[in-house]
Order: sequence, then structure tokens, then C-alpha cells
Amino acid sequence: MCYPMVGRPKKEYPPLFEPLCINFEDGREEILEIIPVLCPECRSAVVGVYGTHKRKGRRVQYYQCKNPACSFNKTHNTARQFALTTSGGVREVLDGMLGKMTKEIMKGKISQSAIAEKYGVSDALICYLRSKIEKTISNLQGLKNLVVELTNDTAVAEDETFIRINSVPFYIIMFTGYTSHKILRIKVSKTRNEKDIREVFEEANRNTKLPINVVTADAWGATQTMSKNLMRKITLVIHKHKKPYDKAVIWHIDYEKTKRIITKIGLKTNFLKNGARESIFT
Repeated sequence: MCYPMVGRPKKEYPPLFEPLCINFEDGREEILEIIPVLCPECRSAVVGVYGTHKRKGRRVQYYQCKNPACSFNKTHNTARQFALTTSGGVREVLDGMLGKMTKEIMKGKISQSAIAEKYGVSDALICYLRSKIEKTISNLQGLKNLVVELTNDTAVAEDETFIRINSVPFYIIMFTGYTSHKILRIKVSKTRNEKDIREVFEEANRNTKLPINVVTADAWGATQTMSKNLMRKITLVIHKHKKPYDKAVIWHIDYEKTKRIITKIGLKTNFLKNGARESIFT
């Protein structure tokens, strides 16, 4: 007599949704959006919880992709594991809701309350985002003295600040024009590598009448790498937002046929001190 084979019933994985929260510096937090938990590789919603991992003194919930067709499975023995802040749904929040909010804040065409109501968040959250961005811009005071002649924002300043989402830092990258004093491009990103900086630079360059030929930035290496890989003539002024604010390094990047030539000059300067009027290009 033959009996039908009885196997373990296939486990169902209903869609998971989790809150994505912005953490204020005073310890408060606010839900930014409820997002679906998606695999960062295949973007499938077929995921399950996969224990917790220790991160800086706390436990963070992890998930695992349960999609058998996930491309990650082709090159790995175990399925893709990830935290909420690296899941597939976060990118849409950064480029969508959070990215749009930061742009509207800096345009200043509508009130903070109107922005808060439009995106369903509190006035306090909009105020917090504005303060983070404006504090970063204030660090650039005096940088206009780094160059002698400015024409239609051929010189820009690059800087970043960060906000914490579910206790993980996310970066607000911006390029500000010296002549217009406007943010030419702003982006919220999980990382601040060369690819991120290059994307923001290229968009800022499209927003100027003439090509950008001078960039001032802090000591972050991604901006230096980007400047070298632009494959065109450009001047990079590197400064540090740390006391005593008295050092700068200038890179002049030029080309002779296929040969890159970088001339580096290091010097002391007081250009970051309030009220300073020294020009390091004179």
C-alpha cells in the first residue's frame, strides 16, 4: 500500500513593516515613516526576523531574506541578512520623503509648519533638520576669502552633516555656491563615499552657468578622490573644521595629455576665524 508523502508545511512570511525614526540630539525620537522590510539585494518582501546583533551597546533586530530566487544566494551559502537601516525600503525614504523635505526647507518658499503638515511630521522635526543644515552652512563663514574672483558660482563649498535614523548616522551632503550663497545640490545618503560626493557635485555643476573649477572641502578623503577622478582641471582647497582652524592645503589638479599633475601647497591661514579677511590666494 502506498501512502502519500507528508512533508513539513511551507512556512508563510507575511509582509513586515517597521518604523523608521529620526533621533533628536536630546534623546527624543519621531517616526519618520513606516516602511516595508525589503531585502536589499532582490527587494523581496519575503523576509523573516533573524535574531538581534549587538551594536554599540545595544541590540539591533536583524532580518533574513527568504526568497529562494534572491541573487545573493548564487554567490553565498547563507541567505542575505540585514538590519532595517540597510533594507531595501530605506533608499526610497532618503530620496523621497526626507530628500524632498530637506530641499523644501532650504528653498524657504513655504513655512516650516506647511512643510510639516505636507509630510505629516511635527514642526519640531522640520526645525531640527533646518538647524542641522544651517549649522553646517555657518561653518563655511569666511570661506569666500579663499578665492579672489568669483563668477556665477565657479567656486563652491562641499560639506556634510549627519542625522541619526534608528540610531544610525545618515549624511546630508551639500554643495553651496560662493556667489549665490545658495545650496546648489543637497542629498541625504546612507554613505558619503566617492560615488555619493560625485553625484552631488555633478548635479551642482549642472546648476551653474559655468563649470565649477574651485571646490573647498574638509579633510574627508572621498572628496579628494572625486576631484582627482574628474579628469579635468580643478582646484581643491582642503580645510579642517577643527581647532585651531589655522591650516589649509591647496591641490591644483591639471593634465598634460594623459598625465595628471597635482601641485600641493600647505599653509597657515586664519580664513575660518570670524571676521577674518585674509585671502590665501593673494
